[in-house]
Amino acid sequence: MKHYLEEEFFVRNADSSDVPLYAQMLRDEKWLMNSGFEKSEFENDEQIKKFLSKNHPDDIRWVCFHETKGFMGFVHFKVVSDEYIVTIGGIVPTFLNSGLGIKYFVECIDLYYKLGNQRTLRHNIYQENLRSCKMHLGMGDELVDLRIFDNKKVDVFETNKTSFYNSHLVKRILKL
Repeated sequence: MKHYLEEEFFVRNADSSDVPLYAQMLRDEKWLMNSGFEKSEFENDEQIKKFLSKNHPDDIRWVCFHETKGFMGFVHFKVVSDEYIVTIGGIVPTFLNSGLGIKYFVECIDLYYKLGNQRTLRHNIYQENLRSCKMHLGMGDELVDLRIFDNKKVDVFETNKTSFYNSHLVKRILKL
């Protein structure tokens, strides 16, 4: 089922037929550089299928498309507790620095909440990924923790339904 976020942009649930779409991102050096993932995690299609699989019935794996530009990226919502969801997202490297990543990430979170989900969203962003750190600060996310994963510093941001819809940037993108 497609969920239209605006006239030309939609998301749908990811499935194993999307492995080639993910492969073009997950095997791209430019994309991997700021993702926090290692090249070795996605060397074969089975590893990508595992990345697409759900660990919890409420997990969401969306692939994002534009009607004319095609595959834009993905947004995953992974249940880690009754209170928290961890988000993972990425935009096709061709569209980096275009402004589309933040626009579509905001649209996906909006859809997530419109579908009745209430959990707090947690975003683990490698500090080296300044673009994503700035995006989450701009969205009004709260920086709640600093962690170390694989010897890399990770900023942990959180947002909930109330703080998300109170963000000036979110209001502007969603035209609220």
